[in-house]
Amino acid sequence: MEHSSVEDESTLFCIIRNGKRSLQQIVDEWIDQYKADRDSGLRAIMQFFISASGCKGKITSQMQSSMEHVAIIRRMTEEFDEESGEYPMIMSGPQWKKFRSNFCDFVETLVKQCQYSIIYDQYLMDNVISLLTGLSDSQVRAFRHTATLAVMKLMTALVDVALTVSIHLDNTSRQYEAERQKTRDKRASDRLEALLAKHQELEENMDEIKNILTYTFKSVFD
Repeated sequence: MEHSSVEDESTLFCIIRNGKRSLQQIVDEWIDQYKADRDSGLRAIMQFFISASGCKGKITSQMQSSMEHVAIIRRMTEEFDEESGEYPMIMSGPQWKKFRSNFCDFVETLVKQCQYSIIYDQYLMDNVISLLTGLSDSQVRAFRHTATLAVMKLMTALVDVALTVSIHLDNTSRQYEAERQKTRDKRASDRLEALLAKHQELEENMDEIKNILTYTFKSVFD
């Protein structure tokens, strides 16, 4: 497979490695990309984890649409130049130290920015976790190391989101009870309905996060 020697500077890996823009801005732009075309958004994230492992392989849209993650990882493993033994997570020098810190912050910022929407779409998280799980099980040390670190940061961020959701749940429960205990003539039924709907949505979100965390933990650390 031919590689062009010119690196695509517009990839998430290059943008984050170059460190010229805030992670918040990078994540917000990625969210716009994902909302416009979720497959291209997902591919950008998958490519980021592959490139951050030091692999030069490229995930094409055709591979994404026709291949399982296991097959994609196998293809990327073939593309891996393991001769050097060097990869971003262990490379020395200030640029790579900064990249490692940005790598972790990027994963956490991504989850934080998506916590009210995209992480519940049962597409992004399912695919990212499936890829990272496969990479964390790879015979290539760089894939294993990078993916396991990403999973740990992902889970830390999800636990923070779960905490936020549980606080919102408590508040909504209290507001609902306060409204329900008002006398009938003072009670706003539309407000009661809205609070109940909000409560149900938050409970579903909480279940979804618990499922993601349990599944991820079992897949990677069991």
